[in-house]
Amino acid sequence: MHSDQREIVYINFVHLGVGLQRLREPDLRSRPLIIAPATARSLVLDMSPEARRAGVRRGMRLAVARSRCPEAAVRPPQRQEYQKLVNRCLRAGLAFTPLVAPGRGTGHLYLDISGSRRLLGPAVDVARKVRQEMVRITGLRPAWTLAASRLVARTASRLVKPDGTYVVVPGTEAAFLAPLPLSLLPGITPQELARLRELNIRTVAQARQLSRQDLALLCGSRAPLLHRMLRGIDPRPVHPCPVSAPPGLEYRCSFSPDTNHEQTVIAGLHSLVLQAGHRLRARGLGCRRVAVRLVYCDGVEVVRQAAIQGVATDNQSIKRLAVTALYRGWHRRVRLQSLSLSCSRLLAPAVQLSLFACNEKAGKNIEISRAVDVIRERFGALGIRPASLLPAQQRYEIDTSRR
Repeated sequence: MHSDQREIVYINFVHLGVGLQRLREPDLRSRPLIIAPATARSLVLDMSPEARRAGVRRGMRLAVARSRCPEAAVRPPQRQEYQKLVNRCLRAGLAFTPLVAPGRGTGHLYLDISGSRRLLGPAVDVARKVRQEMVRITGLRPAWTLAASRLVARTASRLVKPDGTYVVVPGTEAAFLAPLPLSLLPGITPQELARLRELNIRTVAQARQLSRQDLALLCGSRAPLLHRMLRGIDPRPVHPCPVSAPPGLEYRCSFSPDTNHEQTVIAGLHSLVLQAGHRLRARGLGCRRVAVRLVYCDGVEVVRQAAIQGVATDNQSIKRLAVTALYRGWHRRVRLQSLSLSCSRLLAPAVQLSLFACNEKAGKNIEISRAVDVIRERFGALGIRPASLLPAQQRYEIDTSRR
């Protein structure tokens, strides 16, 4: 094996919400379980294998899931507990390699153990030890895979859910991917799958027969990326993740009924900005990036973000970022079911005297925001609010969660 050959372990806690809930309530181990918010328009976030066999799927409306599996217990998600578990796993992974990072979603972990071979032994043995440590600290049994790239390792995990093992030998990535359905390939979009199915192309091997020019006609600017993905080429590194970094904030509002009325949506977003800004200033922090998640009534989700070089601390600055992110993703005519706002890259703002009049306005904005915080703390969230929220106040309900 070449010394520069990468070896990446992928840990996947399948049905994380169900597993943690069953550890907390052992009686639920013998009955189907659905994880979903306790709201009228909520969607299924996770389900036990028993509920899945009954026809329950992620993204399904809770009412439909209940009709398919009436005997299932329903519990709300515990996002803070999920984040705590991920942080514990990140810290445990540092005993094997400094290159540990979470994947997209909850309960996914990448470890680049390429530099640990001389100290800890063969990569397969290290991967087994990693998994044993994850089981010890969480009480859950994750699936784990080992491959030379993040893409191939994640693809392999989809073959061994919920708690199996798969090792892709370096040099066999193309042969491993060839017979697999395209739908198992992470990163390929539903639109691209649909275009390829129109040509009766359903497997990776069939898609490889297309040239880059052919892929460009079907998938546009993503053709070079897809050309590499089909061959298992993924040079993305595993960047070390600072475990001690301040956690982000996430707030959510649900619209009842579903809506695409601009004033109502903006009012809901503004209300989330007030909550996020209040929480940030209470912690002495600001944010550099804001993300908005749109959930449509047909189950489609869109996430867009906006960022700045400085640090946003006042309500106006956070709102500008939030509105920018909103309009980057809000293009469909389908009604919205819910809206989420998350703030990340949290930093303590630098305190500096202003030399220019343009900075005086920013100073006034933060003073106004802090004054609003004092009033809200004393008289409640409705003690003071922008006039723009008044006409739409009864059109949505707020369901707040933090990470």
